[in-house]
Amino acid sequence: MAEPLQFQTVEHIYLLLRNAAISKRSLSAIYKGYERHFSPHIIGIRNGKFWSLSYQYGGASSSGLAAEGSSNNWRCFEIERLSRVKERNDSWQGGPAHSRPQSCIDQVDVDSAKPQTHTATSLFGR
Repeated sequence: MAEPLQFQTVEHIYLLLRNAAISKRSLSAIYKGYERHFSPHIIGIRNGKFWSLSYQYGGASSSGLAAEGSSNNWRCFEIERLSRVKERNDSWQGGPAHSRPQSCIDQVDVDSAKPQTHTATSLFGR
């Protein structure tokens, strides 16, 4: 039996990704019509919108996925375009570091690699 559809606000999705980055849990979601399996690494804001720099390790993409562990599988997801976000039981995934600094996010809320960003208060004040 299919799971009932549940409406998720942008704030709810943002907090799901934020908590997954802090606790290093993987997620799945629909983005631009494709189901994606990914691990969010950095969450924050660019140009007034919420974004996630994530490592996509499964599912589908319009550009396809490179081999497992490839640096080409890093994705910038605009959080308001994600839907049906849910936790997966997969292990945390991450590819090699970028060869250049990330440009996906200007104002970092959480960076999974920097515990000092793992505060109790998000950009939503929760």
